[in-house]
Amino acid sequence: MLNKKCIGRGATAFIYEWKDDKVLKLFHPTVEKALVEREYNISSEVQKSLSNIPKAFELINIENQYGIIYEKVESTTLTEQIVKKPWLVKKQGRLMAELHYNMNKYEVSNLPSQKSKLKRTSVLSNSLSAEQKEYILNIIDSLPNDKKLCHGDFHPDNILMSSKGPIIIDWMTGTTGSPVADVARTALILKYSHIPKKMSFYKRFIVKYIRNTLLHSYLHHYFKLAQISEEEIKRWELPLAAERLIEYVPEEEKEQLLKLITKSINSRRD
Repeated sequence: MLNKKCIGRGATAFIYEWKDDKVLKLFHPTVEKALVEREYNISSEVQKSLSNIPKAFELINIENQYGIIYEKVESTTLTEQIVKKPWLVKKQGRLMAELHYNMNKYEVSNLPSQKSKLKRTSVLSNSLSAEQKEYILNIIDSLPNDKKLCHGDFHPDNILMSSKGPIIIDWMTGTTGSPVADVARTALILKYSHIPKKMSFYKRFIVKYIRNTLLHSYLHHYFKLAQISEEEIKRWELPLAAERLIEYVPEEEKEQLLKLITKSINSRRD
């Protein structure tokens, strides 16, 4: 049994204190070894280009659970900062855009292909018909190729605000591909992430307002930095929504994504 203090938790792992200014990210037993190895390998590769990510030191196995020893970062998440100071949400949206834009400028080659990953995951959902899957695959083929560094899950919970500056974490989904797709993925998360129904109407309203303000500020600033448009983002929306259907998201969110996919395909055919 692991005799370490738990200092954090996420959808796929717990974070424990380790030693020598390090932490252990111990993945849940349901997370396959191959996925943990992928995060370790991607993190090791990305840290050759970026300095603002936690260093990955070692892969370990504890009682048939796989984990990664990372550099310890004293911090809070950007989400926590937004909750504490919501009046700064526009500023935080601009910060997100600058972080993302500077990350996307790096060209990499030793990471999984973004488009290959999209093709593989977009057809796995049991919620889509064979015809819908084929339609989505054709869209992916028509989208531009690129070799830029992409995170694949860039959102406020994966940005740590430390004394040394913002740190980007959770690189299991890192790829080489199009920055436009990476931004489209972030927009999809911020726009459709589920808000628990147990919240009061007032709290739900506040959360929606803050999230929409963050999204608008982030996109506006990224568009300005990268000289891209909303139309370019929307070209990636359909396959990214299909990919998200197989992820650990609430059923209510999947229902919204299915509506988006159906509406998008129908409108393109009209």
